Amino acid sequence: MAHIKVAIVNEDGGTTLLGEELNRGNEVVEALRHINKLSLFFKEPLEGLNHR
Repeated sequence: MAHIKVAIVNEDGGTTLLGEELNRGNEVVEALRHINKLSLFFKEPLEGLNHR
Protein backbone atom coordinates (compact mmCIF):
# COMPACT_ATOMS: atom_id res chain seq x y z
CA MET A 1 0.00 0.00 0.00
CA ALA A 2 3.00 2.34 0.25
CA HIS A 3 2.82 2.86 -3.53
CA ILE A 4 -0.72 4.24 -3.60
CA LYS A 5 -0.88 8.03 -3.85
CA VAL A 6 -3.99 9.79 -2.59
CA ALA A 7 -4.69 13.46 -3.31
CA ILE A 8 -6.89 15.29 -0.85
CA VAL A 9 -8.92 18.21 -2.21
CA ASN A 10 -11.14 20.29 0.05
CA GLU A 11 -13.88 22.20 -1.75
CA ASP A 12 -15.92 22.89 1.38
CA GLY A 13 -16.76 26.57 1.47
CA GLY A 14 -18.01 26.38 5.03
CA THR A 15 -21.23 27.80 6.42
CA THR A 16 -22.74 29.57 9.39
CA LEU A 17 -25.03 27.59 11.67
CA LEU A 18 -26.73 29.26 14.60
CA GLY A 19 -24.20 32.10 14.44
CA GLU A 20 -21.19 29.76 14.46
CA GLU A 21 -18.79 29.50 11.51
CA LEU A 22 -18.37 25.86 10.46
CA ASN A 23 -16.00 24.31 7.94
CA ARG A 24 -15.98 20.56 8.33
CA GLY A 25 -13.79 20.17 5.24
CA ASN A 26 -10.96 22.08 6.93
CA GLU A 27 -11.40 20.01 10.07
CA VAL A 28 -11.12 16.74 8.12
CA VAL A 29 -8.04 17.96 6.20
CA GLU A 30 -6.29 19.00 9.41
CA ALA A 31 -7.08 15.63 11.01
CA LEU A 32 -5.69 13.80 7.95
CA ARG A 33 -2.48 15.88 8.02
CA HIS A 34 -1.69 14.38 11.44
CA ILE A 35 -1.94 10.75 10.29
CA ASN A 36 1.68 9.94 9.54
CA LYS A 37 1.00 6.38 8.36
CA LEU A 38 -0.56 7.58 5.10
CA SER A 39 1.12 9.18 2.08
CA LEU A 40 -1.38 11.94 1.39
CA PHE A 41 -0.91 14.91 -0.92
CA PHE A 42 -2.97 18.02 -0.33
CA LYS A 43 -3.93 19.83 -3.54
CA GLU A 44 -6.08 22.70 -4.69
CA PRO A 45 -9.24 21.84 -6.68
CA LEU A 46 -8.45 20.59 -10.21
CA GLU A 47 -4.71 20.54 -9.40
CA GLY A 48 -5.15 17.01 -8.08
CA LEU A 49 -6.66 15.90 -11.39
CA ASN A 50 -3.94 17.52 -13.49
CA HIS A 51 -0.99 15.91 -11.65
CA ARG A 52 -1.68 12.17 -11.65
